[in-house]
Amino acid sequence: MGRRKPRQIDVDRLFDTTASVFAERGYQAATALEIANRSGVNEVTIFRRYGGKAALINAALSHVLSRSPG
Repeated sequence: MGRRKPRQIDVDRLFDTTASVFAERGYQAATALEIANRSGVNEVTIFRRYGGKAALINAALSHVLSRSPG
């Protein structure tokens, strides 16, 4: 049995959704499960790629802010 190829995810969508959930709910109430469901990504994928909610939110906010006009 071979290893499965990692599924491609829409990182822009994941980060935009993460930033939205964070803005709506705040850090404590934002959950990886809600972010996963709203962005169409498996929750396990979030933990495998980012290690946890804090790292995901940090990456998402950095990404979103880097796209905003100076």
